[in-house]
Amino acid sequence: MFANMLVFNTKAELNDYLDSVGPYTLVNRAAFAADLLDFVRSNDNVFNVDYLVDDGEWIEIDNDGYVVADMLNG
Repeated sequence: MFANMLVFNTKAELNDYLDSVGPYTLVNRAAFAADLLDFVRSNDNVFNVDYLVDDGEWIEIDNDGYVVADMLNG
């Protein structure tokens, strides 16, 4: 469906990616799976990115785990 889809299985994988690449949008580019998907589903499909300097950053997924919205400040 999506070319070059990123799939994150853990919070550590996602955090490492954001640390190395920067806070660029993940909408239509990424999906969550495994432990990360379970964790975000238990949080109303929203992952709060609280390890970064700016507060209020978040990533929202749909029921299938695909990123559908985010607020990642650059």
